[in-house]
Amino acid sequence: MSRAYPDFPGAACHAEDVDPELFVTEGDRGRKREQRIAKAKAVCFRCKWRQECGLWAYRTHQTGIYGATTTAERDEMRRPRRAAAA
Repeated sequence: MSRAYPDFPGAACHAEDVDPELFVTEGDRGRKREQRIAKAKAVCFRCKWRQECGLWAYRTHQTGIYGATTTAERDEMRRPRRAAAA
């Protein structure tokens, strides 16, 4: 499966020792999914482009791990917030 990376020079996810499939979690379930997410986010957290990458993924509705956020986390960010009850 190919992954459309944003063009961020020197991004941690582009390192030779990082498997691009690490950032694709749609087929995983349970503990395996949680472990994959944690590993992918660890790569993201050491990246200088984390914030820009996450924003790009948010704006372009990407699936997978980008900018240390999951698809579900970005979907949650898009949901309208209800006003707190007074």
